[in-house]
Amino acid sequence: MGAVDKILPQLRGLKSRGAGRWMAHCPAHDDKTPSLSIAEGADGRILLRCFADCSAAEIMDSIGLSMSDLYEGPIAHQLRPIGKAGRRLIKETLKKSGLKLDNAIFRCYDTCITP
Repeated sequence: MGAVDKILPQLRGLKSRGAGRWMAHCPAHDDKTPSLSIAEGADGRILLRCFADCSAAEIMDSIGLSMSDLYEGPIAHQLRPIGKAGRRLIKETLKKSGLKLDNAIFRCYDTCITP
């Protein structure tokens, strides 16, 4: 079962807006008119946008699904090293904020989900 097959049946007032695109009532707030845009990416991931500013996490929680359900398969295959530039950006951001990370914790931030 793909991501779109898990999510679309949970939504009220679903209307197609073309190939891989839908509008529906947002389940995260009392929605009188459809304000939730749903799009299926080329890789099968689902993109959610509520025009009342509900977050994707709020939307997924309100239909009893997790954020990982937005992806076709395990998201681990989308992880890649962030490289020197990414580590430098993290260090600079932490330095500006006055926070410190020890090396063990920093290794947890050594990968990111690619767009």
